[in-house]
Formats: sequence, structure tokens, C-alpha cells
Amino acid sequence: GHRMHYEKLLIGKFHSGGLLGGPYLTFLWVRRGVDPVPELVASLRRLDKDSWRAPWYVERLHGDAGALIPELVRVAEGHAEDRRQASTLKDLNWQELRRSCLVALGRVGQGSPDTVRALQTMLKGDDDDRLRIAAAVSLWQIAKDQDALTFLVGRLSAPDRVSALVALAGIGAEASSSGPSIVPLLNDPDKSTRNWAAWALWRTTRDPRAVDTLIAALKDGDMSAGEKLGLIGYPAARRAAPLLAGMVFREYPNHVAQALRQVDPDARQSLPLIVQAVSRNKGRGVDAAGKVLASYGPTLLPALRDLLQEGDEHARSLAISALWHSAPDPAAVETLVDALQHADPQVRSAAASTLGNMEPGGMEADLRPAIPALVKVLNDDVETVREAASVALQEIGPPAVMALQQELKQGNERTRQRAEQILKEIKEIAEMDHRE
Repeated sequence: GHRMHYEKLLIGKFHSGGLLGGPYLTFLWVRRGVDPVPELVASLRRLDKDSWRAPWYVERLHGDAGALIPELVRVAEGHAEDRRQASTLKDLNWQELRRSCLVALGRVGQGSPDTVRALQTMLKGDDDDRLRIAAAVSLWQIAKDQDALTFLVGRLSAPDRVSALVALAGIGAEASSSGPSIVPLLNDPDKSTRNWAAWALWRTTRDPRAVDTLIAALKDGDMSAGEKLGLIGYPAARRAAPLLAGMVFREYPNHVAQALRQVDPDARQSLPLIVQAVSRNKGRGVDAAGKVLASYGPTLLPALRDLLQEGDEHARSLAISALWHSAPDPAAVETLVDALQHADPQVRSAAASTLGNMEPGGMEADLRPAIPALVKVLNDDVETVREAASVALQEIGPPAVMALQQELKQGNERTRQRAEQILKEIKEIAEMDHRE
């Protein structure tokens, strides 16, 4: 819903009550070729419970939104008569509507003297500091007014200084003059303030002390600092890679993976550490670690192949897990097929089981290239390997039928019996599915 643009939606009107319509599209006609601005203007004039959605659409409009500017300014100014008209809104929602209008003005108010004057007035006189901060950001965006930066820097000594830090970080390098005022906050007693100060300092000045502060927070287990380090990325934040690699086995594996890819894009630092940890933990956490490694994509496939050949049993399990999570990548399937010939029967069995679990387990991998190799493994010397291959072929189902029928004609007695049993299972499953 958040990514939809009005001209890409179907003809009609979305009504509240559904997942798609309720939060965002209750009031907006979304017919292709129809300008939505008049409806947005009318919505702001009504000041009813749906009006707060109108500013949200401003940054998603592709045409001229100039007609919205007077209405956005009027609501942002918060006149008493408008507040009375919006009697169905709670106080918090009214203030949030005003703030949203201020943010929207920063998107569309450039070139509008009325907008600049309104923002300057609010910056000096409004009682709500959050609204003044929003006004300052928008004023800087559309007019580069130095009073806006002066105000935000001044708010760094206020109790709600985090809001000012977020605003300065959003402005970025254009607010580099704020750096000396941000630096003392790196030692603030409040953890959140320290992290946001580090992020604002990096965004405005690229000061390496910001990275030091975030790494210290990450050492204390603060994953929000890890996310910011990921946004800083390589090479500035590469020192965070060992710490993030150690968090693979704890929590938030998706967040860890995203940050790790950014600070260690080739996994040169993190892969050996993750492998060592898996072996040290005797395989515990291997699934989470495999998911993180899989997020690197084809980049790590050569290293995973090496793990299958050279690693210990836990490292091999890690490689198998990463390959499973890499589906539906054809190269991952190919690597698992190669592993069916591994000298270690445990690896052969794990590779066969993993191929079977890719279908129909939601991985949507194309397993047709694996079928001949799995059929061949039906003659493996180890029973567990043969059984794993049988189950995999059964899971693959109808695409394996032709190869299994060929084995009935050409295979030895052991493989013919296996093939016959697998075909029977595939047929029974197909009949059950047909009855359902």
C-alpha cells in the first residue's frame, strides 16, 4: 500500500474496512488520468477524520500540486476556527495533521512566498516544539533559510533534542556547520541520544567519531546502532563486521544480514568468524547463520563449495543451510547436486534432503537439473543416502516420473525397487490432490 501511485491503481474507489483500503485510500478516487489534487484539497477543507491522509499523498503526486499549498498552509498554521471545525479529531491527531502538512510543504512549497512566510512565523512563535522542528526542516528544504539551521542547533540543548538530531541528519552535509554542537552529545547519558547524535554527526560531517560511538553501542548489544552502521557501510564501518558476525546467532538475523552485507560486502571478515562460531557451538544456530550467508547471493557460492570440501561437519552443515536458503538460485541447486558425489555420506544425505525440502516447501526452485543425479544416488552404498534421495524424488513429484520410469527399465534390482516405490508414492499423492 505504501508504494502505490494513484495512476497505477484500478478504476474505482477504495473503501475503508479492508487491508488495502482502510489506512490510506478511504477517500481518494484513483481513476487513471484523473487529477487527484481537487479531492485532496476538498478533504483538507472538510477537516474530518480522513483529512490526515491527504498530506501523506503529496510526495506521491506526479503532477502539479500547487493548488494544495494554500490548504496545507492553512491547516499547518492551526487557526482556532479550523481547530473547532476539526472537533471530531483528538488533540494529538490535530497536531499530527498540522505536522504532516508542514512536512508536505517541504515537498511542494518551493517558490511559494506565502509558504516561506508561514514557516518563518511558525518557527518563531508556535508553542509545539515538534511543529517548530518540522517547520524548520521544510523551511530549509524550500528556502535554505539559515534561521532554520540556527533553530535546530539551538534545540540540541533541549530535552527533546533527539528530534533535532533526526532533522539535522535528514538535512545532511548542508548542515555541516552543526557538527561542533553535535559532538558533545556523543557522550550523552541517554543511549538513544548518543546513537542519534552519532548518526547526525556522520550524515552532516562524516566525522569518524560517529562510527566509534555506534560501534561502542553495538558492543553493548544495541542492534539499532548496527542498523545505522549498515547505512554508513563499507569502508567507513567495516570495523563493525566482527561484532555483527557475532550477533548472527542471537536475534534479528534479517537486520544483522542487511547491516553485515553493507559493512563487509564480500564477507571476507565475517565468514571465517561465523564458521568458527558454528563449530565452537557444535552446530547450534546454523540455520540463522545460513540465512545470513545466503543473503549475500552468488558472491559466496565459491566459499560455500570450499566449506563442503574442507570444513568440519558443522561447517558443512552451515554450507548446506546457506544453500537451502539460497533457493531458487540455480547455482545453489547445482552446488547441491555436486555435493551428492561428496566423499562423506553425511554430506550426500544432507544434500539430497535439502534438494527435497526445496520442493514443495515454498522455495520454488527448479529442481529438474537435480533429478538425474538423485536417481543415480538411489544406488548409493549407504542406506541413509538412498533414503534421502528417495524422499527428495517423491517431493519433486511428477517432473521426476520420466527418469524413474527409465530406471525401471535400465537400473539394477535395488534401484528398480526404489523407483517403483517412489512412482507409487507420487501417484498416490497426485490422486489425493485430485480428490481434494
